[in-house]
Amino acid sequence: MMTLPAPDVARLFTVGGSHRGADGLIATVVSLHEAPLTLPTGRVAACDPMIGIEEGVEPFTDEVPPGTYPVVLSVAEVARPDDASYTHERAAAAWLRIGERPAADWSAALTAGQDPAELAHGEWFGYGVDTGTACFVDASVTPRLRPLLGEDGDGGPLIDAVYGTASPSLTPRPAAVVEPESGVGMVAFPSGWGDGAYPTWVGRDAAGRVVGFLTTFFVVEGAG
Repeated sequence: MMTLPAPDVARLFTVGGSHRGADGLIATVVSLHEAPLTLPTGRVAACDPMIGIEEGVEPFTDEVPPGTYPVVLSVAEVARPDDASYTHERAAAAWLRIGERPAADWSAALTAGQDPAELAHGEWFGYGVDTGTACFVDASVTPRLRPLLGEDGDGGPLIDAVYGTASPSLTPRPAAVVEPESGVGMVAFPSGWGDGAYPTWVGRDAAGRVVGFLTTFFVVEGAG
């Protein structure tokens, strides 16, 4: 089992709730935003898209039925209690919802070869982010998404879709980014505090069926 607590989904996805964040900050969930993700094979992966598209990405061992599912991004306003001028919004968590059944439990989403029993105290499995951007994607389509990195490999079309161009939004939002020629794509979004490493969890209902994958970004304390 991962040494991190399982995600508190109610805390992360209830608008209006204020919670302690990192370094004593106060994080208030202020909005939820949704974008559709098509999974041609149901082999779900989460990664920094700039890395996952270029190098390939391992899917989680839990597969889901092929289909189109919503990715919901929870956005929190982060404030410093002793400094009224310090306030901004960050992505708190991203939830790939597989159906409407509630999760009975959440556990580490694992890729092939990962064994929680091998983790030392304080360790956990996650994916690295070097571009301040994360995504959910069907692992089978990443080779066909390379045109989204642009001619210079700088992620031009991908970055424009996530962050805007002429007047970027200050509110983090998920973007369904599709490669026009192949018609396949991903849902990408800003990654909480930016670069770092972030864990993903898989939720199952009482019958053991997968009902979602959730990446947490350490913006809301005690929420996974």
